[in-house]
Amino acid sequence: MFSKLTKRDNSATQAEVQVSAATVIGVGCEIYGNLSISTPIQIDGKIEGDIASTDCVIIGEKGWLQGNVACREIAVFGQMTGDIEARHVHLQPSAVFSGNINTETLKIEQGAVYQGNLNMNPPTVEPAIDAAKEAKEKAEKEAQEKAAAEKAAAEKKAAEQKAVQKTDTQAKPQANDSVINPAILAAAANPKSPPELLQQLAYHKELRPVLAENPATYEGLLQWLAGLNDPAVNAALERRRAKKK
Repeated sequence: MFSKLTKRDNSATQAEVQVSAATVIGVGCEIYGNLSISTPIQIDGKIEGDIASTDCVIIGEKGWLQGNVACREIAVFGQMTGDIEARHVHLQPSAVFSGNINTETLKIEQGAVYQGNLNMNPPTVEPAIDAAKEAKEKAEKEAQEKAAAEKAAAEKKAAEQKAVQKTDTQAKPQANDSVINPAILAAAANPKSPPELLQQLAYHKELRPVLAENPATYEGLLQWLAGLNDPAVNAALERRRAKKK
C-alpha cells in the first residue's frame, strides 16, 4: 500500500519551479523511449522510458512517468513509477511516487504519497550523466561533420558546373567573334550575294570593311556603315569611292 508521509509545509508551487525549465513535454504529448538531455526539462505529458539529465527534472501535476531518472535534482508534482538517482529529490504535496530513491537530500511534503526504498548515500549518477553528455557531444560532432561534408560536396559541384559553363562559353563562337568562316568571308565580298544576305552579314564587325567595298552592297547599307564612324569601315568606303573615279 502507498503511505502518506508528513513533513512541515515548505513546498514550492509548480509555477515557481517551472520557471527554470528549458524543455517542456506538454499536456497530451506522449513519448515512448529513453531521453538524454543537458537542460532542465518539465514533463506535463506522458513518458514511458528512462531519463538521463545533467540538470533538473520536473514532473508536473498532470505529468506521468514510468521509468528511471538519473539527474542533478528532481521535483515530483505528478505521478512516477521508477527509481530515482539524484543529488536532491523533492516530492511535492500532489506527488504519487513508487520506486527506490538514491539521493543526498530528500524533501517529502505533506500529502505526498511514496512507496519504496530510500538510500541516503551519495548517488552514483555521475556515470549516467557522463554518458548522456558524451552521447550529446557525439551527436553534435556527427551533425557538424555531416554538414561540413554536404557543404564541401555542394561547393565542389558548383565549381564543376562553373568550369563546364566556362568551357562551353569558350568553345562556342559568338556573333562577333574575330574568327570568321572563309565561306562567310567570301559571301561578304561576293558581288553576286543578295541584299538580304549582305544585311545579315553586316552584324559581324569584322565583315563590315569587306561589305563597304563590295559592289553589290546597296546604298542604304552603305549609309548605315558610314554612320558607324568605324575607321576600318571608313577606309574601305574611301577605297570604294576611289575605284569608282
